[in-house]
Amino acid sequence: MNFLEEKLNKIMKAIVSFKRYFSLDKFIYRTYALLFIDFLWQQMILIENKFINKVLDNWSK
Repeated sequence: MNFLEEKLNKIMKAIVSFKRYFSLDKFIYRTYALLFIDFLWQQMILIENKFINKVLDNWSK
């Protein structure tokens, strides 16, 4: 019985550590996705500002 309990304990520990690793992995991917979206948003704002400045320059001439 003790041998079987040890095996089950090892299997449960492996499952728990795998779950922890997997959730950490998802967290890392989510963080990268948010950073990438933030980067794209900043680029969009920069492009928009350049466009507005160009329009205002042309309009003021």
